[in-house]
Amino acid sequence: AFKSIIGDSPAIQRAKLFAAKAGRTDFNVLIFGESGTGKELFAKAIHDSSCRKNNKFMAVNCAALPPQLIESMLFGYKKGAFTGANADTAGMFKSCHKGTLFLDEVEALPQEVQAKLLRVLQPEAGKNVTLRKYLPVGGTDEETSDVRIIAATNQKLEAIGFRSDLLNRLAVLSLSLPPLRERGKDIVLLAESLLEDMKKQLQGEFKNKKFSESAIKFIESTPWPGNVRQLQNALAQAMVFGEGNEIKEDDFFNFVSEKNEDIGMSSVSDCKEEVPSNIQEYLKKKENESKVHFMKLALEKGGGVKSKAANLLGISYQTWDNWKKELSKDGMFVD
Repeated sequence: AFKSIIGDSPAIQRAKLFAAKAGRTDFNVLIFGESGTGKELFAKAIHDSSCRKNNKFMAVNCAALPPQLIESMLFGYKKGAFTGANADTAGMFKSCHKGTLFLDEVEALPQEVQAKLLRVLQPEAGKNVTLRKYLPVGGTDEETSDVRIIAATNQKLEAIGFRSDLLNRLAVLSLSLPPLRERGKDIVLLAESLLEDMKKQLQGEFKNKKFSESAIKFIESTPWPGNVRQLQNALAQAMVFGEGNEIKEDDFFNFVSEKNEDIGMSSVSDCKEEVPSNIQEYLKKKENESKVHFMKLALEKGGGVKSKAANLLGISYQTWDNWKKELSKDGMFVD
């Protein structure tokens, strides 16, 4: 189940070990990781390694659901519950009976839905921990479904006003995924795997593409704040727009920055200058600088439209907004 998760670094091996152990249980799991770290990939692997693997795995991005429709989409609705409700309709909980429901960007759930989900996730004494009772919108009788919940977030939920009691229900088991900058040589392994996948999808001259030494050094020395998703997009552009069969360092500049010194990231030579006295603060500062740089760059390329800029970075508008709030607190404004 975990073969598709590439990497040999201690950080990713630890994450895979914990995820595999989680797969042997039916407990709710909360996965924390930055955007692009593979949260859905891990959720699917946990499902595929569990006794539910032959049943449905349903993934839903909570930030993409219209707030007024989230409740009816999760729990279903009865005929006549609202305008346009012409027939009884099953929600995700019913459709995912005996399977796994993955709630991505769970921080986007409105407070009223959080309150209802809290009640649904309340386990009954002596009953299966995955037995859920819920009331469809417009219904009068509770329905029951057997559903395992895996949720994911890139936010510190306690800090953004998420219900602490619901957080406790979701995080029976918690799993933290490492960002690319903490995965060492995994970055090159991932890049090579992504390159091979892209070559299978393309024709002609692209079939012979390979990395030069300068490209490998660039990939290793870049912190990739957008993680795997950003790496994948950078590789696609370098592969398609670069000349010749060899992908070179310069081929990444159209995607990352016009000039190397404008990248807003630390290079290998930077790391050799001195050892930071507080590595956590140093990394956080570099991460924030990278976010500001690429958010501004994406805004420019997106014509000043924030939703387009978020799409260019491979993140949701909700994540964009949360990043902006965090950066504003530190005095780093994006727009």
